[in-house]
Amino acid sequence: MKRLVVLSAAALMVAGSASAAWTVDWTESLNMANNNNVYYSGGAFGGQFYAGYINYGPVAFDSTQTGGTALAHDFDDTTGLSAAAKAATLLGGKVYYVGDVSSASRVDGDWSSNPTSLTLSDTSIVPEAITTDGTFLYTNDDADRGKIHQWEVNGSTLTLNATYDTQAGRIRGVSYYDGKLYAADHNGTSVYEIDVANGAVSTIGTTHTGAYQVTRLGNKVLITNDEAVGAELESYDYVSGSLANGSTSDLGLGDLYGIAFDDANHAWVSSARNGADAQVSYISIPEPSVVSMLAVFSGMIVFVRRNFS
Repeated sequence: MKRLVVLSAAALMVAGSASAAWTVDWTESLNMANNNNVYYSGGAFGGQFYAGYINYGPVAFDSTQTGGTALAHDFDDTTGLSAAAKAATLLGGKVYYVGDVSSASRVDGDWSSNPTSLTLSDTSIVPEAITTDGTFLYTNDDADRGKIHQWEVNGSTLTLNATYDTQAGRIRGVSYYDGKLYAADHNGTSVYEIDVANGAVSTIGTTHTGAYQVTRLGNKVLITNDEAVGAELESYDYVSGSLANGSTSDLGLGDLYGIAFDDANHAWVSSARNGADAQVSYISIPEPSVVSMLAVFSGMIVFVRRNFS
């Protein structure tokens, strides 16, 4: 006699993307700047993570460590072009970075030539984070902390083009994806999406107080937080303009600051714990288990057991 035992596929399927736990593939420490931190990311370009290293300069990391290091590029700005570097991005083959002063800086894409101090057309603005859409630069403002600004590069001047007012208590890191900027209120709980074409500011969800940077790729969103909130890394699905299916991952890295996707299942994050050297880590969602990769047909997995009597 033949018996069919039919099990619902839902019992064996791995949960949705947001609920998968992120894990650390590698962590690398930097000690060039007296234990100061690598802070915000201005994005990933050519498979490299761009960020600012406080009281040192801009840095870029590969996804894999070669010869014991993933550090691909760095520029020593301790001579004081920008006084510090808290974020960096790449535009037009040049590296732009800011350091929480009323100016910005730039170095050629070879990371060594033509370092230039850039004047802001509005010197009341104090950029701490920076990113780009490939045409304009975008910064936060550590003087008027709820605002994000769009800048046009004109020689050695950054000309203010537009301002987006989130009315947040404090915006820290800023990220760009597909026509939108993403940020969170470090002093509150709101997560913002800003349409750079029309200036519309939308609240797409909430997070923990203490969030540093929000980044998006496709239908995935990641948010970095203070370790003290108990949710270092938050992961969400992006569904119809809102955050959904949230989960948290404790990576054991302390406070998380800057973040950028490499691909849908890999990202870089900067962190610090207990005054340790600045750290950059590469994180991933583990591959599904063998059980979860069983073929699924019509929402059912069918097991056939022959019982001979």
